[in-house]
Amino acid sequence: MKNTYVEPGRQTDLVRDLAREATEYVESRGLVTVPPLAKEIWRMEMLSPERQKVSPFFLGGEVIQVSYPTDEMSAEDKLMSLRGNNPHFSRATVHHELIPGHHLQRFMTRRYMSHRQEFSTPFWTEGWALYWEMRLWDLGFARGVQEELRLRREQERLGVPREVPDGAGDARPERAVFPGMDHGESRLPQAARHPHGKRRLPAPVDPFEVDPHRHATSRAPSRQRRSVRNFE
Repeated sequence: MKNTYVEPGRQTDLVRDLAREATEYVESRGLVTVPPLAKEIWRMEMLSPERQKVSPFFLGGEVIQVSYPTDEMSAEDKLMSLRGNNPHFSRATVHHELIPGHHLQRFMTRRYMSHRQEFSTPFWTEGWALYWEMRLWDLGFARGVQEELRLRREQERLGVPREVPDGAGDARPERAVFPGMDHGESRLPQAARHPHGKRRLPAPVDPFEVDPHRHATSRAPSRQRRSVRNFE
């Protein structure tokens, strides 16, 4: 499955085709309204080798940032980037980052009831995109076990806990929200290190103050948390 990657130089074509496929899928089934402008303004950039150490997959929003080998990378890193961004894994990553995921999410929140952006959290940001991954999976968009593995990898990337805190009661945010972050990552084999890339965040980490696409926000820590009931 991981050896189904496209040749270097063709990953942008793949991302373009996958983006169009996902947009047509949600529109043809009336799942969500996609403004024509939202379909026209998204753009694509390639991530540098240095950025790929932190973001080994894609980043998204209005600009989808694509990971793939460059001539500056070692042979090992090139192979890891090729295999980790194969078409099966990239298919859900693209609609997670673009439409109906983060790009559509941000396009709408900037234009409608924009004051709600002040109360954004990582759970809203990534929750929306992960919801659409699961929703499209339920509707049969995913094709076979290869893309089921992709969903499991996304749960790893987002730090969905796989187990409760250990017997010592260690429930630190960096372990509960980003499991594996400090647990011998450097000793993992090449393929196993790949999903850990996006967990390399500055410590200490407050899960309420982290934007996964900007690594650490500049929000004032003294801002009061309010009950969701206040905004119903």
